Amino acid sequence: MPKATRVLTPEEIEVKRLKQVEATRRWRERHPATPESKARDAQKSRLYREENKEKVSTAAKARRPKTRERDAAQQKAWRENNPERQKRYWQEYRKKNSERNAARDRKNYEANRDAILGQKRRYYLENREECDARKRNHTHRRRAIIRGGSAPATDREVRDFLRAATHCEYCHRPFTRQRRPTLDHFMPLSLQGPHSLENFVAACKPCNSSKGSTHPVLFASKISGLI
Repeated sequence: MPKATRVLTPEEIEVKRLKQVEATRRWRERHPATPESKARDAQKSRLYREENKEKVSTAAKARRPKTRERDAAQQKAWRENNPERQKRYWQEYRKKNSERNAARDRKNYEANRDAILGQKRRYYLENREECDARKRNHTHRRRAIIRGGSAPATDREVRDFLRAATHCEYCHRPFTRQRRPTLDHFMPLSLQGPHSLENFVAACKPCNSSKGSTHPVLFASKISGLI
């Protein structure tokens, strides 16, 4: 009569797994990987996944709840340590799958049009100033690109610049919740001023509106304490 197989407890399974990990680590120390061995192992793994899609998918689904936190921490650490590689990966992915992504987004929009529009509307009402600033920055970047000047500032650079501002450069009053900073171009865009950090000035809304597209020297003659 065949001997019955004893079912391992979760603790015993974890101990067995750790022993296998340690054995694999020691083996790798004795046999350091080379570019050829890495390529060979990657090819083996790829072939195995292609030939056993159902098995691999089932095992991954069963393992995911147990390792979700650990996997998330590892992915976060990798993203923080490899920002350039991650950026290149997503650029290549979007370029390679642009048509598929566009078709997917279009299909999703058609199926959930009302919900998507309602969500966008709620977000705009809750973040009106940020959305308006992003729209203005997009217009400024487009004008700067058309003029062919210096590299225009990004939305992130504009947002960081305004967050770091403490007072209006024209009236020197500190910014508060009621008096928020706005972005002004020291040399107006209409006078060929660049949309770049070197030409940015943080101003309160009254001063920004009062200056408009006036030349900074002319505007300085109208107010005190500028230069």
